[in-house]
Amino acid sequence: MAKLPISLRDEPLIDAIFELRFEGQQQLADILPGVLFSAYHGAPKISRLPFAEIPQPVRASDPNLVFVPTIRLDLDGFAISIGARNVVVSSAQPYPKWAAFREFILGVCERVANSGLELELERFSLKYVNLLQGGSVADQVNQIRMQMAVGDLDYKNGLFSLQLQVTEDDFLHIVSVMTGAVATLPNGTTLAGTILDVDSVCHTPSLSFREFFNTSVDRLERLRHANKSKFFSSLTEEAIQSMGPNYG
Repeated sequence: MAKLPISLRDEPLIDAIFELRFEGQQQLADILPGVLFSAYHGAPKISRLPFAEIPQPVRASDPNLVFVPTIRLDLDGFAISIGARNVVVSSAQPYPKWAAFREFILGVCERVANSGLELELERFSLKYVNLLQGGSVADQVNQIRMQMAVGDLDYKNGLFSLQLQVTEDDFLHIVSVMTGAVATLPNGTTLAGTILDVDSVCHTPSLSFREFFNTSVDRLERLRHANKSKFFSSLTEEAIQSMGPNYG
C-alpha cells in the first residue's frame, strides 16, 4: 500500500495491546506494582487477577502460564497488567489514537527503566484487534483480502478460525481471522462480526532494557508502522473506503 490512512471515521478497533517480555527468572508482579502505583497521580486501582491464585512455581513450569498477568493497575483510559516476566499495556475504549497510546507506553517504559531492576528484554509486541461487522459472514469476510479453499467448501458462508505467521524485516506478524465473534464493549454494547487482529512481535534477545528505552521512540514507531501496514494490506479497498479514511 502506497499511503496509509492517518485515521478512520468508523474505527473497527476493539482492543490495543502492547507487551514487554523479559528474560530470566523474574518476579515483576511482586515489585513493579508498587513502583508504578507511586508514579501516577490519582491512585490507580490495583486488582489481583484470577491467575494469581495459581502457585507461582506452577505458572513458571507451564509454557501456557509463564506470561499470564497476575496484577492489574487501572488508570484513566489505560491499564497496566503485570506478570512474573512481562508487562502489558492496554487501552480502554474509545481508543485515544496512537500518539496518546504511545506516550503512555513510553511513560511505563521509563518507570520500568528507572526502577533499579537489571532487566534484559526478550521481545516487545503490539497487537490491534478489529471487529468487522456486516449483514452476514460473507459480507464480513468480503472486507478482507483473502482466498482460501478446503475441498469444495465455501468458507465465506461458514464459521472458521485462521492464523498466518510471516516474518518480514525485524518483525514476526501473526494475522488472525475468526468469524462468528461477539465482543462486549465497556459501555455494554455488544458487537458481532469477524475478528481481524494483527500481532506484530520484535524479538530482542539479551537486549538490556535501558538500551531499549534509550531507543524506544524509534522502535515503537517502526513497530506501529509495520503493524498498521499489515492491517490495511489485509483489507479490500472497498472496506477501507467504507471506514472513512483520512489521509491528511
